[in-house]
Amino acid sequence: MRTSAILVLLVLLGTGCKFTAPDPYVDDTPTSGKILVLADEDCRAVIDKELMVFSAFYRKAEVQVRYMSEADLLKAMLNDSVRCVITTSDPGG
Repeated sequence: MRTSAILVLLVLLGTGCKFTAPDPYVDDTPTSGKILVLADEDCRAVIDKELMVFSAFYRKAEVQVRYMSEADLLKAMLNDSVRCVITTSDPGG
């Protein structure tokens, strides 16, 4: 009886000690974590200013911006390889 109680206690302590750090590429929120944004090269000036303001308010958020041509942005959207794209093109036109 005593050995089974000790065994149960050790199992509970062992499972309680498992801690996994949050994965910033999976466990993110709108104000923290990491995200990759693809943006049109023509929008660089506006995006850089917006990113500067956003980063000043939300220091736990890391936004990586890659500037590409419209053709490369369309390929990335069709391949579903990115969560956010900023462009000036009309998606239906």
